[in-house]
Amino acid sequence: MSGASTIRDGRPGLFGSAGQSRTDVLSGAGTLSLNPQQDGQIVIANASHTVNLPALADCGPGWGCTIINTDMANTVTVDPDGTEQINGGATLPITGTDFQGAFITNDGSQWVAVVAP
Repeated sequence: MSGASTIRDGRPGLFGSAGQSRTDVLSGAGTLSLNPQQDGQIVIANASHTVNLPALADCGPGWGCTIINTDMANTVTVDPDGTEQINGGATLPITGTDFQGAFITNDGSQWVAVVAP
């Protein structure tokens, strides 16, 4: 991750095996690049961020993450790898309402997101 600070809650077993943190809390604008080992990751952002998804080919079907924007004045942009798309678009903006979020997963051939205000 570049340009932003990260706080990991560090509680063993929270959505992952003992000792793994599955929550990133982002403050300050920046970019976070998720990797295939971060299946189940929860990202909470309180400033403008870009969250890069890993390549579909590197993730198994069903790989997923949850991204929450806690500040309606800022946009969190989800950006799939290369020319991959999410919900038929090049990127997915998460904005407009405090605590708007998206659950993101794939079916093995495309990224899909369910966005909830």
